[in-house]
Amino acid sequence: MYEKTPVGKIKVLELPARLALEANSDYSYFDADNGLFRKLFRFISSNDVSMTTPVEADIKPGKMRFFVGKKDMNKNLQSSNSVKVTSMPARMVVSIGIRGGYSEKSFNSNQSKLIEWFAKNKKYEQDGPAYGVYWNGPFVPGFFKRSEVNIPIRNRKKDSQKKIKWIYLLNPPKLMKLLTLTLMTAISSLHASNLYDHKLKTIDGEETSLSEHKGKVILMVNVASRCGFTRQYKGLEELYQKYKEKGLVICGFPCNQFGGQEPGSESDIKEFCSTKFGVSFPMYSKIDVNGPTRHPLYEEIIGDNGPLKGKIKWNFGKILIGKDGKPIDRFGSMTSPTSGKLIKAIEKSLEG
Repeated sequence: MYEKTPVGKIKVLELPARLALEANSDYSYFDADNGLFRKLFRFISSNDVSMTTPVEADIKPGKMRFFVGKKDMNKNLQSSNSVKVTSMPARMVVSIGIRGGYSEKSFNSNQSKLIEWFAKNKKYEQDGPAYGVYWNGPFVPGFFKRSEVNIPIRNRKKDSQKKIKWIYLLNPPKLMKLLTLTLMTAISSLHASNLYDHKLKTIDGEETSLSEHKGKVILMVNVASRCGFTRQYKGLEELYQKYKEKGLVICGFPCNQFGGQEPGSESDIKEFCSTKFGVSFPMYSKIDVNGPTRHPLYEEIIGDNGPLKGKIKWNFGKILIGKDGKPIDRFGSMTSPTSGKLIKAIEKSLEG
């Protein structure tokens, strides 16, 4: 997933979005009786999931996370009473590398070093509590064990402004790209009086927009063909068949931004969806849903000025649009198409 932080060194890391298995405890991670490893081990054993490293651990209250490896991403993993299948968003952290046994004393000592680091590095500020990263199992001798303490960080606002002011001005190509993207978004917003007016392309490459679904309840889903949640296609198609005559339309937007799990062409995606899951609801060309290249449709809904602002966290995020073209609510990957919460929101929108 990412390389170990060298022992004694402090580095800023950008961690990718990943699918994780998480166990919780009422006790501290360092409490010998927290039971976290046993919960996760039973889950991965019963679901034939490979154990991966590193393992992440929140300290108080204790949590432990295994990350799902590439070869297990297509499995239909479902949360149990003791383990939650969860999407971890991309993160930026400051990390310090450690050699030696895993202990609360070592964790606290190295956390203090990171706190001191912030005083010397004004560019960043803390964005969450410190957590542990552990690379070795219990049978590795203490001296050979490797671990890290990570603290989530973000750029300070004033430093972000400096970055735009200096880095982009000193790099004309980057500046032009930034201005072009900004202009495209602005033009799109000016011409799009509502969500129906944003230009889209169907999975076959034909120009279209959501205006063809005007007056209907729309469920937008960013989809992927090689994800642990790909099986949700089946539930989405069943949902579509059940409610389409009542005015529901599901719109699938392939996106390759989460773990590179939608790498194929539009024709590959269309064939996969239709042959494996019998998808008949509208599918569109691949787009980005996050970052500077985010499609204007998503920007209007979840951008900084959008009614449902906030990044999409993983594949199969869902956004519900009412008959009047106004966003109503959003649901994450863990909300399945058969979820009572989602169905209730859809039925309420159809009645409105």
